[in-house]
Amino acid sequence: YVLLVGDSQFENTGYGQKFLQRQFEPFVERLGVRGTDPEYWLYDQGLSQLTTGPMGGAYGLVIISLGGNGIKSAKQLAQKLSTDLPQQTKIIWIGPPPMAFNADYKNKRYSYDTHNKGRKDRASKLAGLVGSYVDLYINPFEVIGDTYECNRSDKKKGHCDGVHLKGRHAANFLKEAGLLTELDFTDYTQRSEQE
Repeated sequence: YVLLVGDSQFENTGYGQKFLQRQFEPFVERLGVRGTDPEYWLYDQGLSQLTTGPMGGAYGLVIISLGGNGIKSAKQLAQKLSTDLPQQTKIIWIGPPPMAFNADYKNKRYSYDTHNKGRKDRASKLAGLVGSYVDLYINPFEVIGDTYECNRSDKKKGHCDGVHLKGRHAANFLKEAGLLTELDFTDYTQRSEQE
């Protein structure tokens, strides 16, 4: 079984639902809560959900996407999961992705100029905080670069709010990060064009 856990990237708005969940169905559970940070999953109701899977905690793979809303308690969460999950469980942590420089930010709290640097700083810091406790840490800024561009088609399809990786941007990121095979990438890219 695979557990996908995180913030809005793994809720209904980001790449967790559209891409990773489809790749692992039917053996996947997805826990995405908008606006959460590592502290939520460590102290609030989250930890018990992460360590007790459908087979009594027998997750083979846990993919975490956290950091866009803060990194408080990231080290403690990674440390706790590495000791509480079965030793054979692989843990992958994905940091916050860069923001699109030309998105139409509907939520005025976000702007590329003021928020992208903070996301990049958190993504870099996470490597040092969680890197020794997880099997793989993926810094999206190292995969994508400092930003990406939304074209007219992305915006028309709702694939570019600037904060969440969606559509072709999500597929490209997951492929370059090694989380999608070439076959999956082609399939998802074709599906994404139709949605």
